[in-house]
Amino acid sequence: MSETVSSTREPNRGASTPREQGRLGFRDVLVASVIFFVVLALRLALLANTPDASWPHSMLYEGDAPVWATWAQQIVAGEPFEENLPFRTPGVAFLLAWIGASTAPFTAAKALWCAMSAATAAATYLVLARFFTRRAGLIAAMLLALSFAVGVAATSLNNETPYALLLILIVGATLRWCERATITMSAILGGLHALALLLRAEHALFVAFAAVGMLVAARRSPTNPQSQPQAWSHIVRQSAWIIAAGVVVLLPWTLRSHAAVVRYNSECAPIPYDSMWPEWRDDAIAEYESLPAFVRTGNFATLNTFVRRNQLQEVDAVAVKRYFDETWGFTPSALPAWSIVSFKGGLDFALANDPRSDGGFSREPLTDRYDQNPPFSFARPSHAQMVEQGYAIGWQHLTEDPARTRTLIAEKLLRFTDGATLGIFASNWPYSASDELIRQPVDLAVPARWSAPIWSSVVLCAITLGTIVAGFRRGGWLPLLALLYRIIIVAAFYGYARHAASIAPILAALAALGIDAILAGFLRILPFGTACIGRLAFAILAPLVAVALLVIAFGSAIHPPSWTARTATLDGRIELTPEFGEGAFTSNDRLRLIPRGD
Repeated sequence: MSETVSSTREPNRGASTPREQGRLGFRDVLVASVIFFVVLALRLALLANTPDASWPHSMLYEGDAPVWATWAQQIVAGEPFEENLPFRTPGVAFLLAWIGASTAPFTAAKALWCAMSAATAAATYLVLARFFTRRAGLIAAMLLALSFAVGVAATSLNNETPYALLLILIVGATLRWCERATITMSAILGGLHALALLLRAEHALFVAFAAVGMLVAARRSPTNPQSQPQAWSHIVRQSAWIIAAGVVVLLPWTLRSHAAVVRYNSECAPIPYDSMWPEWRDDAIAEYESLPAFVRTGNFATLNTFVRRNQLQEVDAVAVKRYFDETWGFTPSALPAWSIVSFKGGLDFALANDPRSDGGFSREPLTDRYDQNPPFSFARPSHAQMVEQGYAIGWQHLTEDPARTRTLIAEKLLRFTDGATLGIFASNWPYSASDELIRQPVDLAVPARWSAPIWSSVVLCAITLGTIVAGFRRGGWLPLLALLYRIIIVAAFYGYARHAASIAPILAALAALGIDAILAGFLRILPFGTACIGRLAFAILAPLVAVALLVIAFGSAIHPPSWTARTATLDGRIELTPEFGEGAFTSNDRLRLIPRGD
């Protein structure tokens, strides 16, 4: 099956190249290389001129960076982190440990993140040049290079930046696989999906969406109409190779997690039944020993307090059951011994849709009748219940008050939109440099909503037009599925502005397709002579505009705005963390970032 496009094909009028898809040439590799080095220089310039360069996080985006740094330190020291349970995705922590960046300063590690951000822009150009148009690829790369959100994400140790790179690589590899599936491409695709899962567990939904699309697209040969559809037997064999490659990459973490969960469920310090009063009967001991180990160690003291408070003369099996029923209303069971990456999804779903949630992350739903905002613990039955029954609990919250649910989901999507419509340059133009930013818990800092309404409207219109254009383009189904999957995740879980950074190449690609369609349509309706002049003018002006924008971007990166952090609520807290560098702090509360003007 040939990968080239026949010369008899109907021309793609208004496109930036004589053909819409085909082999990438040396010119494309050269352009991508230039994009990589220019964006890398831009990111490094920003990193070098921020006061938080040595921190694992940044003032504008903390996220889970301090957690990844602490976890990496534990890995290097050979000590367990969170009992080695598959609670969080491990990708960033292990990467930091492997490159030797587990302690401050974290500047070198951030330089690697800058390189991944630059590679994302280059890869986005290559994917769009290969399967859409070169002009769309250049526009998308420029949007990524100038993006304020992407620049902030590149200078903080998060999983959004490496995930964005993997996502655009997956899009390119998937479309190539649909043209002609080979063992090599299948192995690469399976490995990329596995690495993405190790960064973000919700990527499993995109895997499911893409798998269905691939089975259809491979038969239709969507990116090259001149080639023949692939046989079902061939598609099935190559799909098996994708699964096999993914399993190989995920297997070490899965086996490690399995061993940790089994140990956590079954091993604990001996319980001193004989030294307690009232006396523990044999049936009570048998009942208590039937519980998971983490439940036994965490509840023994409070259970005995319950017994004494109720003036029981002895502890029997009925008393043990009564303690869990009356005190917590739930008796925890063993954690699932097997999980692909993480079993935290149920907890997140319950927390994100709790009536006390505001659309983002909040610890308030962890509150029970005994403690206000307690730290999470599997031994606490109210917390264990949200892990075990989180999806049912979250669904109950969503269905019991439809009006509140609609408001909550709308707020989540608006927060995602806040991230998608951030400005350009380190100054976040066209938003005012004198306006403060709001940093929600573990999220990206954003200005007041719709404080630049014209800009926000233009960005959303470009993305919307791009989704329509992609629907009519061969291969456009995959970026649309990537956007759809992220919107579903936002609506179901936390409404983060940083979700936009995690799919930045998809948003940039869709916006670029929309802009490219406008340019192509404008040139198409012009008379032939005028259109030729227009193309010539565009060929001259576009590079000049791009250079001018990059010059402004470098100037902004060299002199980025500085901020002063304040808590947005009276009970908010900012904790100093000097171990991360001079002036470093962390906060899980809502912050106001006020321009310093110096």
